[in-house]
Formats: sequence, C-alpha cells, structure tokens
Amino acid sequence: MKHTSLRLCWAIKAMAIVLALWNLSTAQDGSKQEAAPQKTVLRQLHPEPVESDPPKGIELLAGYKHKNATDFEGNQVGEISKRDGVKIKYEIGFSQGMAVDADQKTPYIWYREQKANGRITRYALSKSNILMISIPLDDELNTLHVANFYGTIQKPEDIADMLLMVLPFAFR
Repeated sequence: MKHTSLRLCWAIKAMAIVLALWNLSTAQDGSKQEAAPQKTVLRQLHPEPVESDPPKGIELLAGYKHKNATDFEGNQVGEISKRDGVKIKYEIGFSQGMAVDADQKTPYIWYREQKANGRITRYALSKSNILMISIPLDDELNTLHVANFYGTIQKPEDIADMLLMVLPFAFR
C-alpha cells in the first residue's frame, strides 16, 4: 500500500511538471499582438476602405483621393478626401433612407431641396458644420434607396468642392 501511494504521489508530481512545461511551450508570444475577436468580427462586417475609382457620376477635383468598401448590409461606403480639403464620407444603398430629414429642420443652419434628374435632392448644413446631401436613387417618394454624403466644412471652399464633386452623381 505504501508503494502504491508513493508511486501515485510521484506520478502526480511528474504530471504537474509535464503540464507546466507544456503550458510554457504553447504560450503565445507576447510580442505578437493578435486582434481581439470583436475587432476581427467588426473588420469582417466593415472592411477597411481601399483606394479605388469613385462611384459613377463623381468626378474628383485635383488632389482628392477616393477609398471605398462594402458594409455588412451590402451598401457601398467610402470616403473622398485630400489634405487641407473637405473629407466627404458617403453611404449608398437600398437601406439608407434620406439622412437629410425634411421634417426635422431644427438641427440645420440651412436646408434646401432641389429637383435633380426628376427626383428631390435634399441639402442641409448642420449646426456642427456638417454638409449633408441626400440623393434618392429611385422614383419612389419616401424611398430607402438613397446616397447620403457628409462633409465637415472648415472653410467656404469646402462647400464648393463638395457640391462640385457630389452633385453630378444625381444626374448619372
């Protein structure tokens, strides 16, 4: 009986040493930073934009670059920007809806509607200096199929640049 308990004790000690060594040998390298699972899933749902041609109808002004991606709903999202210029973010898709709301004008400094290509296009400048342009992509009155553009305005030229690049999209 003494022999059996002594063997069992040594077996447990040996097993503990083996497990400790195995744990050390399979430990992850601390210098390799792996993305958290939440960030990996988020990146799959919202991939990083890549440089590409802008959507049909948008002509980039000198110095501007375009990046785009597809979000988890299949909508086209992107950014048009240049150093010292307006940064325009956009979302184009079947589930966007009009970002510029005709019924909620209090957060706007100014609001305008204009018929473009037979559809009502809405423009608004928010109190936080964000110029928003909503362009419907079909003929339904309250369509969700819309292109929304957002640009933070730092100087008057930003408004001109944004309108010059985005408005032709309404006539594509």
